[in-house]
Amino acid sequence: MREQAQYLRRAIEELMNAKLHDALARPGGLDRLIAHRCTGVASHPIRVAEHQLEDALVQTLEVARKFRPGPVAAARRMN
Repeated sequence: MREQAQYLRRAIEELMNAKLHDALARPGGLDRLIAHRCTGVASHPIRVAEHQLEDALVQTLEVARKFRPGPVAAARRMN
């Protein structure tokens, strides 16, 4: 689980770095970030970082489900 937490942290950092780089290193960066907030259209590096974060979240949730049984499995053990 610790490995998943680190993977998730890195994915969050990558998204933050991509947004900061886009906003600060390129002309019109802040306008692009505002437009992304309003329309969902983002630069390629930001889209890649968003997909990496989504993948990290999915993997983390899958691992968490293995450690925590669903409500049906928990109810069966109680009976």
